[in-house]
Amino acid sequence: MSTTAGKGRHPATDVRRLKDIQFEKDSVRMTDVMNREFQMPYDAIIMAYIEDENKETREVYRLEFTDITEDAGGEVVLYDCRRCRIRLQVEDTGRKAGYILKQLAIRAPYIMMDSGGWLEESDDAEFSEAERMVSLMRELPDKKVRWIPFKYL
Repeated sequence: MSTTAGKGRHPATDVRRLKDIQFEKDSVRMTDVMNREFQMPYDAIIMAYIEDENKETREVYRLEFTDITEDAGGEVVLYDCRRCRIRLQVEDTGRKAGYILKQLAIRAPYIMMDSGGWLEESDDAEFSEAERMVSLMRELPDKKVRWIPFKYL
């Protein structure tokens, strides 16, 4: 695990090179290559997205959510409720970053899966707004949407 300052005003980043990741009912359990285990509750995660590196220019970029498939490579970036930025290097798990993001979306659909260009994570006011949105989504009842006839829409 190494901690480095990110670009601009990004908070320090915790980089974890994982060798295993397990998705449990209420949390994700991870083991890094140094055999250290840690667990993160889904409800502590505010935002998740994938960053990858252009092999030619070495420039790091964020994958557009609409372009992500289970086979998408790169690193999974998480922001938690403490505003910590955690980069998960997942190549040693045998799973792709796209698969991991999909598993998070299935188990915690209230997590912001990318913010596109409209939210700057390092801006306190904007991050607070993201936290508020996630909190509201988390409180929605987990009920199936009933069919509504078109004429009532």
